[in-house]
Amino acid sequence: MKKFIIYCLLFIYITDAEALRSIKKDISPPSNIQYIIENYIENGDRSTEIGIAIHKDNLDSDIKLPTVVFIHGGGWRSGDKQQNAWQCFNYANKGFVAITISYRLLDEAPFPQCIIDVKTALRFIKSLSKKYPIDVENIGVWGYSAGAHLALMIALEDSSDLFNSGLYSAFDSKVKCAVAIAAPTYLQNRAGGKDKKLSDEQNNDEKFKAQISPITYVNSKQIPILMMHGTRDKIVSSKHYKSFASKCKLKEVENFSLIEVDQGDHGFYFKNKDNLLMVSNYFEKMLKNAKNDPKMIKNDQK
Repeated sequence: MKKFIIYCLLFIYITDAEALRSIKKDISPPSNIQYIIENYIENGDRSTEIGIAIHKDNLDSDIKLPTVVFIHGGGWRSGDKQQNAWQCFNYANKGFVAITISYRLLDEAPFPQCIIDVKTALRFIKSLSKKYPIDVENIGVWGYSAGAHLALMIALEDSSDLFNSGLYSAFDSKVKCAVAIAAPTYLQNRAGGKDKKLSDEQNNDEKFKAQISPITYVNSKQIPILMMHGTRDKIVSSKHYKSFASKCKLKEVENFSLIEVDQGDHGFYFKNKDNLLMVSNYFEKMLKNAKNDPKMIKNDQK
């Protein structure tokens, strides 16, 4: 009996882990959620999609709603927007406009194109504010793993030129707050070798590696950031969040919050619903305001 229970628990763990790595493309929203696909120019002649989830009661609302943008992980080499569609449905049900985006992966385009892409996506999202109830003054960004690196780059690097594609130039890519789950906060050569994510030229360019590292841009006036990281993460080591936290302390950052998850591995966030609730509460606190609250949809999914 004991062996059977252990086997079942192991099966559940493996199944959950596999599910995170292979989200189905044909995710269907609940009946009360409208899921809209919008196409936009990402770079030159290349177009891509974002997914927008809105509660149907809010679809034609004149009141602008707080918006959360989700950025998938995958080591900058895999994944797409559909990985976070389920989160978008949950957030739409809580009264947010929830948007999931993609970016060019390293097999298609080298750094810093993924950073350029997510910033372009933010500007495009703001351009949709007349079409959908997106409150451009209350946008938060969420990222996991590689997506957390990109979320931090959106949150911290607001140069008008460094990662600007020039598209949708009437809008900026600034956000009000960010959540970074298991975030790589810097890129550097591995001990005794090169970082395979970077070209030989990039590996030898310390200035370039600093430019694409969120930790470079930590400053006392940065927007609020919530960082969550497992202490037993073997994919993105604890050095990343500890170094970032130390830099925030050095710069006397007052609106940085760190949650260290004891014994948490790289996928800790998805294994405990309390983590998801903690983050959604953070976005509620940071993005919702008095003018929105009366119209918020707060009921559970149907």
